[in-house]
Amino acid sequence: MAVQFGNFIGKYLEYDMKQLSNGYRNYLCVRVQIDVRKPLKSRKKIMIFDSNFTYAKFK
Repeated sequence: MAVQFGNFIGKYLEYDMKQLSNGYRNYLCVRVQIDVRKPLKSRKKIMIFDSNFTYAKFK
């Protein structure tokens, strides 16, 4: 999932493994390379179940 989100924002580089080992968190730290001349993407619609959708927000 981290690779997919990273490639959606820009070019995926790595993610913080320590965050995953500390239990459930409502965020994920992903390092990406982006083109600063393009606008930043703020969210992505994702499907949770068959017909339920939510948004992942990026900061």
